[in-house]
Amino acid sequence: MLPSAKDLLLLKMSSAETSFHWSFTRVLKVTFGLAAESMDAVGSTPEECTQRMEREIAKWAAVVKAAGVTADDRYLDARY
Repeated sequence: MLPSAKDLLLLKMSSAETSFHWSFTRVLKVTFGLAAESMDAVGSTPEECTQRMEREIAKWAAVVKAAGVTADDRYLDARY
């Protein structure tokens, strides 16, 4: 016996809902994962992301230089 059109429609809807559920769950996991690291999820274009990263690198490079911070492996935890 073949499934009815109604059964096929319900199956298709169920599949779409499942796909949405998994996509939504992934977004929540990423958002909460970032929040746990004191970060915010922000939607932007790749170009905007690149510009922001360049600004952040320049900003923090100036802070590191002003503070005289250097990379010294004596202070790194052996686990890393």
